[in-house]
Amino acid sequence: MAKRDLKLFILLFTGLFILLFIVLLVGGAQVLAEENQPESHAEIDIATVPSSAFIEGSNLAPGDQVRSSIDIHNRGQNDFEYDISASKQSGSELLYNVFNLEVEYEDTVIFAGSLQEFTHFEMGSLKSGEHEQLTFTIEFPLQAGNEYQGLETIVALGFSAQGEDTDGDVSPVSSEKSDDEDTQPVSPVSSEDIHDEDSQPVVSQPDDGSPFSGGLLPDTASNWLFMLLIGLLLLVAGISLLKMYRKNTEETI
Repeated sequence: MAKRDLKLFILLFTGLFILLFIVLLVGGAQVLAEENQPESHAEIDIATVPSSAFIEGSNLAPGDQVRSSIDIHNRGQNDFEYDISASKQSGSELLYNVFNLEVEYEDTVIFAGSLQEFTHFEMGSLKSGEHEQLTFTIEFPLQAGNEYQGLETIVALGFSAQGEDTDGDVSPVSSEKSDDEDTQPVSPVSSEDIHDEDSQPVVSQPDDGSPFSGGLLPDTASNWLFMLLIGLLLLVAGISLLKMYRKNTEETI
């Protein structure tokens, strides 16, 4: 009976290990697919990595900051020039207007001011097939008072590109006329993790004035961790079933 139990344990453990490996493999493939999207055949094509929310947090206290980076890719056939704009998607206008924004490129601050002033900021040209990284820092000012508690807002970053097509005509790619623009919900403050770029509370200041708690977590990474958790739970469940089987076998004997 002991040999039979041992064989059953080996088979069960092997099966769960294979299942766990498949889960991890699928999760890793999703991450690679997100970060290595194929080049577009469009003449003008701007894209960002990550392609969804890239800053998140919760319960900001006055003076707190959140910081994260985003890569801008030219996946089109032609070079283009692009600009970036911040806009309030929904929520409190009062809270949106109080935030400060700092943008860095290659360790140099290229914009520092109010978030509401960050409109049509020209970034210059980006050659076909190349990419560059920008770092965004959003600050909840130290002098902010209690009037911001309990408020929330959703902020979108719009990336708009234009360049010359093969006929020499200027081809704009903008948020109003093209699906090639990536609109990024920026989430400096949120009461929950952010995974849906269409309905994310970007700023949610709690009534209790508690300090900041939260972090930066790419959407693809959160999916990978979720799959890993499922695999571990399956492994624990398998071991528990084996123990129950052995206990029932011993009681039968």
